Amino acid sequence: MPTINYRIDKIEGTRTDEEAKSVDVKSNFTIVSVKKDKNPTIGDFLRVNFRFEIGYEPDLGSMKIEGNLWYQEKDLGKLVTEKKGKIKLEPQVIKDITSSIVRDSLLEMVELSKKLRLPVPIRLPRIEMKPTQLEFTKAS
Repeated sequence: MPTINYRIDKIEGTRTDEEAKSVDVKSNFTIVSVKKDKNPTIGDFLRVNFRFEIGYEPDLGSMKIEGNLWYQEKDLGKLVTEKKGKIKLEPQVIKDITSSIVRDSLLEMVELSKKLRLPVPIRLPRIEMKPTQLEFTKAS
């Protein structure tokens, strides 16, 4: 995976006194800025600043993370073009960066949502089954 560092710079969370039987969870993320950077140990990489937000409908609360990740790829020069103060990324780079931001941020938000007593922001799997065995050996 080309993402080599995920760092949170700011984390916010609020909970209202609102209660609801049905809740809609909305998430949104933004790539705020991108910068080519260099590290003596790892060489060239992209520093991607991002914001990831979770909101609830009705308004039970909200959560927000601001941070950055480092993206490194062997052929970074071929995947990233800098021109007139803008950085253009190839689609695969955007896909890798997006996947990392969403995955890592959601994992952080799950923990924060527990602490704020908000619904978990990801859909957990539901297991539906009919048991075939109802009796089991008693452990000693």
